[in-house]
Amino acid sequence: IGFFDCPQMWKWYVSLYGQIKMKVAIRHCHQIVTVSNFTKRRLEERFSIDEEKISVVYNAIDNKFRNDIADKDKSLEVRKKYKLPMDNFILCLSTLEPRKNLRLLIEAYTDLKKENKIDHHLVLAGRKGWKIDSLFKNIDSEIKQYIHFTGFIDDDELPYVYKAADLFVFPSKYEGFGIPPLEAMACGTQPVVS
Repeated sequence: IGFFDCPQMWKWYVSLYGQIKMKVAIRHCHQIVTVSNFTKRRLEERFSIDEEKISVVYNAIDNKFRNDIADKDKSLEVRKKYKLPMDNFILCLSTLEPRKNLRLLIEAYTDLKKENKIDHHLVLAGRKGWKIDSLFKNIDSEIKQYIHFTGFIDDDELPYVYKAADLFVFPSKYEGFGIPPLEAMACGTQPVVS
């Protein structure tokens, strides 16, 4: 077997190459910018970088996300375009894929709905990602009518979707930085994050 024909050897080579490139880049750069103290600490530990060489510049949201959205016509237009329920709903916005912990969200929602502890619909907004079809096949048939999939939402219409939701849920297992909960809060919608 040739070196590049073996998946394990290829993975090892790519990993080693990436580590060498990262170390060379770190050694030659003047300053490293990261979005959180968590990432800063990870870089310091992993690559033995002096903390003075790393600056934390926090993420922010666009000014269009705000609580004073008052255009009722636009709000109704957006609700119709994405087929959002006219009743109360919980919003989850992300790429729909396993690492976003959607299985747990749907299971919790199903339990609450069956126990009559919640009267909200669940709106899952975002593009479908990898390995997501199996998730949708296993939804309880009684509950399926209360779960809505919007697909991608245009950035200019996103503030209206956040504003229409009663609650924003962000259940992902791991995020570099979660902008959607900040956007939801700016629009006056309470976020629940894992």
